Amino acid sequence: MGGSGDFFRGLTGTVTGGTVNLYATSASRLVTLSDTSGYGGTLTGSPVTLATAPTNTAYRGVTISPR
Repeated sequence: MGGSGDFFRGLTGTVTGGTVNLYATSASRLVTLSDTSGYGGTLTGSPVTLATAPTNTAYRGVTISPR
């Protein structure tokens, strides 16, 4: 997920229909990626930044709470 310079440490996801929605954190970003390729398919899409950490702070992970 992402480019060769991206280092994601937290990862979670959801499945809705045939779409997998991944959420990940790096030190400074929370990103999402939607993949519609299906089981065994080549990962599609690219990360979209949802939030950027303020100066002198970092993201340590991501979780999805139950609905």
